[in-house]
Amino acid sequence: MAAAISGKTRHLFYADGYFVGLTVDASFGGAISTEAGGLLITRGDDKGWHILRDKGAGMISDIQVSGGIEVSKFYFTGSVNDLNLYTFGGLRGEANLNLTLLPFVSAGVTGSYANVKGGKLFSLGNTISIGASALEFLFANVGLNYGQSTVQYGNK
Repeated sequence: MAAAISGKTRHLFYADGYFVGLTVDASFGGAISTEAGGLLITRGDDKGWHILRDKGAGMISDIQVSGGIEVSKFYFTGSVNDLNLYTFGGLRGEANLNLTLLPFVSAGVTGSYANVKGGKLFSLGNTISIGASALEFLFANVGLNYGQSTVQYGNK
């Protein structure tokens, strides 16, 4: 699927980057989110493990506080020659869909999109979180946010 979206046959085999991190979200109609974790870049001169931090603001269809784990794959539409650590930083839009599995436990999918130097960067991922909601009768919630990711070399 990623290869069809990006137009790059290299994405048939594996992603350009993988993120594993912790998330914290607070929402009240509006939403504030933050993430931090490890970013594994699989191609280009900056291959290896690095640090990615993200913060965003937007809206969500719930009033809640939660913390969780996110695992995402990143795909870059440009040339591998233009792929570097800074491809993964900058402004981005994000959408989330979470389903309530048990009281206080939800799982979901997330996706992001950014215009970056040399192409576009998008991600697809999964989340699992534990939290408290003021609207416990909701079996699902949808969120949109706009934010910024910062990156830092981890292995140099």
